[in-house]
Amino acid sequence: MEAQSGGKGRAASKRRTYTLVRCMAHSELGDVFMGEDDSTGEQVCVHVVEMESVERTALATGSKRNAQYSQCKSPHVKAFLSSYVIPGTTKLCLVSEYMERTVKDVLRVHKTLSENAISEAIRAVLAGLSYLHDKGMAHKN
Repeated sequence: MEAQSGGKGRAASKRRTYTLVRCMAHSELGDVFMGEDDSTGEQVCVHVVEMESVERTALATGSKRNAQYSQCKSPHVKAFLSSYVIPGTTKLCLVSEYMERTVKDVLRVHKTLSENAISEAIRAVLAGLSYLHDKGMAHKN
């Protein structure tokens, strides 16, 4: 699936296009894909939301949060990049930086973590939370 995005801070004539590579997860709001920026080859995360299944207030709240996350400048928080509607549908795509692996992914391979690895994971999560709290930003996960 391919779609276009004007993106925050980008001129309308320089629309980004993304290719959805593989579905990584399903949520109550839609599917989450690993995608690729067609012009740079950079991996991105694309959450595809069926707008008809989401309340208008939730869309408005999410829009405000995405505007905040587009300003994130921390290695511990993945930034929101852009959003677009797939032409001819009611599917809203939310594009953010791609996180290569999660603690869950690491545990699938290693089954257990050393005390040092656990400390590093917790330190990174706390650094991200501290950044968001310092900026007065809401966070969900």
